[in-house]
Amino acid sequence: MTGEGREFGDVLKKAQKKGYAETDPTFDVEGYDTAHKLVILTILGFETYVEQKNFHVEGISKITPDDILFTKEELKSCIKLLAIAKLVDGELEVRVHPTLVPESHLLASINGVFNGVYIVGDIVGPVMMYSPGAGMMPTASAVVGDCMDIIQNMNKPTAYGPKENRVKALKGMADVRSRYYIRLQATDKPGVLHSISGILSDCNVSLESVNQKQTAKGEPVPIFMVTHEALEKKYECSCGQDQRTGVC
Repeated sequence: MTGEGREFGDVLKKAQKKGYAETDPTFDVEGYDTAHKLVILTILGFETYVEQKNFHVEGISKITPDDILFTKEELKSCIKLLAIAKLVDGELEVRVHPTLVPESHLLASINGVFNGVYIVGDIVGPVMMYSPGAGMMPTASAVVGDCMDIIQNMNKPTAYGPKENRVKALKGMADVRSRYYIRLQATDKPGVLHSISGILSDCNVSLESVNQKQTAKGEPVPIFMVTHEALEKKYECSCGQDQRTGVC
C-alpha cells in the first residue's frame, strides 16, 4: 500500500497470489500471526509467557491510502504493524498494533516480505535483525534450521532468555501511555472541530496538530489529528478503538 498507493484489498490479493498471505488472510492482516511471534520473543527476552488473549492485538485492515499519504507527507512517518514487548520498572507491556514510525527510524526500512526485530540493550543500545518473514523457502529454511539445532544438541535448553524473571506485573493496554494519530470524517459546517476537540478535552486528551482536507461541497471532510501523550483508556473514552493508530 505504501509503495504503490493502492487500496488494501488490491494489495492483499497480490500478496495471496505470490504466496505471502494465506487464502484466509485473517491471521496475516489482523495481527494474529505477529502476535504468535511476539509470544515467543517475550519468552526469549523476558522469560515470561503471556497468552495472546491477555494482550491487545490489532491489524492493518482499516488502514487506507489516505492514512499512508498523510502520514508520509505531513508527519514524515510510515505505518508499520509492530509487535511490542517493553519492560519498564518491572511492568511488561505486550501489544500488537499499527504504529507511526519516523522515516529516520531503523524500522522504517522494513518493507515487502521482510521482518525486522529491533532490540534496545542496556549496554549495546539499538540492534536490528532483518530477514524474509514470508514465503515457502524462507519458512522451510527456518524450520529445518530449528530441527538441526535440536538434533545437534538434544540436551540444549529450549529457553535462550534471561535466567531471572524481572517481570513484576503485566501492564494492561488501558494503562499504556502513547501519542495517537486519529482520522475521522465530519460534516463541513461551523463548530464541528470545536465539538471534536471538546470531546477529547473532556477525556483529558490534548491535540498536538489538526489538519482538515478540502472536499467537494456537501461531501464529508476528512480530519487528521495527532495528540499529545495520554493513557489508552482516555482515547477509548473519546473515540473508540477502531479509528486511531499509535505513534512510535
